[in-house]
Amino acid sequence: MGRVKHSFMTLTAAGFLLASVAGCADDSGEAVQNPAAASTPKTHEVIYAADGEGTKDASYTLRSDNGGTVQGDIDLPLKNKAGDVGLTFKGFGSGDMVYLSIQNANASGSVTCQIIVDGVEVSRNTSSGGYKIATCTGKVP
Repeated sequence: MGRVKHSFMTLTAAGFLLASVAGCADDSGEAVQNPAAASTPKTHEVIYAADGEGTKDASYTLRSDNGGTVQGDIDLPLKNKAGDVGLTFKGFGSGDMVYLSIQNANASGSVTCQIIVDGVEVSRNTSSGGYKIATCTGKVP
C-alpha cells in the first residue's frame, strides 16, 4: 500500500510540474521567462554626510545597508577612514529605509545631516543650538 501511495504522489507532483510549465507560454506558444526569477536585487549607493557650524563634535546614528544600526562619536564634517567626506554604503536595495541623525555635542552651534541616494539628495536637515539633533530619513527608490 505504501508503494501505491508513493507512486500516486510522484504522479501528482509530476502533473503539477507539467501544469506549471505549461502555464509559462504566451499566445504564440513561446516560453515566457518569469520576471521575478530572472531579476536580481539592484543595489544602490547611499552616502551619509554631516557637517557643523560653530561645532566640530557630534554623535551619529545611521542605518547601514545590512539593516543594522551604527552609532558613534565623530568630528565634523563626517568622513570615512580614507578621509573622504561622507560615509558610502553600496548594498542598499530598492525600498530600503535610510536614516541618519547627528547630535551636536557642544553647547552652541548647528549640525546638518544629508542623505544622497545614487547621486540624488533625498533628505537634508539642520538643527541649531546646543545638543540639538538633526534627523534625515528617506527611502531608496
